[in-house]
Amino acid sequence: MTTILVPLDGSDLSERAIPYAVRLARATHGGLLFVRAALAYVYESEGVTDVVRIDHHAAPELEEVAVRARAMGVPVETHVAHGVSAADSIVATARERNADLIVMSTHGRGGVGRFIYGSVADQVLRHGGVPMLLVTPGCDVTWPDRPLKALVPLDGSATAMQAIATVTGFAHVLPVEVVLLRVIEPPQAPPMLGVPPTYSVPIALDTDEQIAQARSHLEDEASRLGPGIPIASIRAEIGATASTIIRVAAEEAADLIVMSTHGRGGLTRLVMGSVATATLQRTPVPILLIPAGARARPALHLSVATLAEYPTGPSATVSLTPSEVALVEYGLELLLYGEQDRRIMEPIQAIIGKVRAAAQLPDIPAGAAVTPGESLRR
Repeated sequence: MTTILVPLDGSDLSERAIPYAVRLARATHGGLLFVRAALAYVYESEGVTDVVRIDHHAAPELEEVAVRARAMGVPVETHVAHGVSAADSIVATARERNADLIVMSTHGRGGVGRFIYGSVADQVLRHGGVPMLLVTPGCDVTWPDRPLKALVPLDGSATAMQAIATVTGFAHVLPVEVVLLRVIEPPQAPPMLGVPPTYSVPIALDTDEQIAQARSHLEDEASRLGPGIPIASIRAEIGATASTIIRVAAEEAADLIVMSTHGRGGLTRLVMGSVATATLQRTPVPILLIPAGARARPALHLSVATLAEYPTGPSATVSLTPSEVALVEYGLELLLYGEQDRRIMEPIQAIIGKVRAAAQLPDIPAGAAVTPGESLRR
């Protein structure tokens, strides 16, 4: 089951993230884990007695919020996290509970309030290992009851392509249409003699050629999304990265911005530098960040209930080359290796058996351990 972790700190602002988390939990037939990390800051100055007293105060408050969320039709667990810092508490809880996604407000009180503006955000992004959906104060409207429009800025790097994979994962459980964006920042000349060093002069560039190349690249990436994921538009724009993303999001009426945190150039600065603060303060929609090194497991994966909703029909015949058979088997092995629900493991094992039988390979004994990549090493 998909686990969506929601850090809360007792403020109304931190609870702005809950409607988005509920929508995702419903779509994935998953559950929410509400985490109170405020106690992380009292260990250094408070005695054990005070910590216990504050624990007793935090847990009931968290449960009150959980009751309201359960009334929306999703399962909710609560947990008061302990640690030397808010970031450590959130990261540790995400790992212990195998969270698939972290959904949080960027303007709560205490530790959560500093997540995106200080080192805490950087630590969670670097060490959490899972995507983070950030909800800003400007997100006044919850997602509409229609296919979501996701703006995906790309910069041509392999890491940025993680955003494409994440959107594909979303589309399996939540209707999505995609806007692909490439921002081309004009190169800047070094400061001229007598001109303040903070001032730079734009260098002229062949905008038509740059835009044509960018659109061609985006069209190639659009083909990787696969069937069933509509492309609302493809945009190649000249300008500053952060302001251009905000402008295009407004023009396209996007419901969500999806991007990786370690692309080249502008996207790197967008997330890791001061541009992030300005962007998050101005964006009217949530931003889904995929940290570099995020585990291959999709943020939102299929559940047993989701599989049951797929229509049944006659079997289909597919022709594959030996190398394609090996790749299909490898992908299934990856799914099986990371799955713990036997109701999903057994169908995967059955499909692997069919693939092996078609390729005239020995079947995997029931209960045998599977190491991804065996199919490619044969």
